Amino acid sequence: KQPPGQGAPYVSEGNVKIFLTLALALLLCLTLVACADKNGGVNKLTAESGITLDGVFENDSVLKGGIQIREPIETYN
Repeated sequence: KQPPGQGAPYVSEGNVKIFLTLALALLLCLTLVACADKNGGVNKLTAESGITLDGVFENDSVLKGGIQIREPIETYN
């Protein structure tokens, strides 16, 4: 150990290991909070026709199904 008042304080190897362990734990906690699923996971939307979609949707999403009629494409030979 160094005498008081001279240079940097003595840091033991055990203190360094404790500091690094706590820093790693804090980093892990921050990563888990930042990457947490904020939408509650996969939701299902079902239309009146019975079609169901799985995915992540906003709370007020509505699935609408309808019939679309297209004109036939004319081809010229």
